[in-house]
Amino acid sequence: MSVALGKHLGMGPKEMSDEFCARIFATKAFSLDTIIKGLSLISTTRIGPLAFREMAIRAGAPIVPMTISGTREMMPKGESAIRPGIVRVVVHQPISTEGMSEDERGALADRTREMIASAL
Repeated sequence: MSVALGKHLGMGPKEMSDEFCARIFATKAFSLDTIIKGLSLISTTRIGPLAFREMAIRAGAPIVPMTISGTREMMPKGESAIRPGIVRVVVHQPISTEGMSEDERGALADRTREMIASAL
């Protein structure tokens, strides 16, 4: 169901837990296309980092870590005005997920986090 149709029928977007979505993407019972269309059908508008990781591993797509810094100074928490400033974006080397084992999946988040933190 689309978001527009959901509003018409009085149904809002559904929040699905990141763990639940990750398990759906990790299963081989459904194709990635079927899972994405199914989540869209129930108006799920976003997925969390665990689900994103499982989707990338299943597709064999690389994960490209990015570090973004300088935004806190431009728009401090609690303020609605944006100040002029400089935002720094660092695009790190892609991390391959092809043929990744179960043990490597847990280390993927740590490796990604370390790469992002190295540019802060």
